[in-house]
Amino acid sequence: MDAEEQEPLYAPQENILEDCLRREAERAGYNESLINRVVYEQVEEPVEPDPQADSDKPPSLPSPNNCDNDQDFPPYYSLKSDEDTTLVFESRFESANLRKVIQIYDYEYDLILKPDYLTKGYT
Repeated sequence: MDAEEQEPLYAPQENILEDCLRREAERAGYNESLINRVVYEQVEEPVEPDPQADSDKPPSLPSPNNCDNDQDFPPYYSLKSDEDTTLVFESRFESANLRKVIQIYDYEYDLILKPDYLTKGYT
């Protein structure tokens, strides 16, 4: 593949920090337009501690990957109509670091992540 066929690299905006701060200020000033709807929250079944288990290891959780069908784990948020453009999030897979998603505006979401076990905060 020659240079003419390669996709150009993304050029970051010059004022991206200022734009982010401006949007945060607008969000605080226009509360009436906020949706603030939780569209995903990780739900874990309570796990009883095993007295024989190694205390340095995280507790083992039931794995939704081993489900026979999707009815065992329905989506947290289901679309309400054909016009509903809400993103549907899912995190019941290998790492499952997605903890919660809050829809702020029609096309803006806040994602809250969990750090990996036995790390110093990597996500």
